[in-house]
Amino acid sequence: MTHAARSTYGPAVPFLPTETDPCGMILNEADFSRSAVPDAPFKSARFTLPAGSSTPPDAHDESEVWFVVAGGGSVAVDGVRRPVTAGDMVSFGPRQRHVAAADAGEDLVVLSMWWGGPDDR
Repeated sequence: MTHAARSTYGPAVPFLPTETDPCGMILNEADFSRSAVPDAPFKSARFTLPAGSSTPPDAHDESEVWFVVAGGGSVAVDGVRRPVTAGDMVSFGPRQRHVAAADAGEDLVVLSMWWGGPDDR
């Protein structure tokens, strides 16, 4: 997509300052409050897991969708692990335990979108 084509969709959504998790995950959360859609009905982030690393197990009140942007690895939801690669999408509901792993010998880059938690009510 050219720069001119991109600009017809409005300004880009900025990111909050980059965070690095103890597992090595690099997290960039979208800052919709400074975008053209400050009242977006969901939150979003991009995260990168370095090759060989994994996220700690997580479970929360929000529903979530992960879209694998680049790389490969695996995702486990409630203990069921499946391989993922660029173009795959994984979803899980509230309180489902989930883990991402960059266990395919390359970094895993994921776009996450979540909604429905206590902060969204």
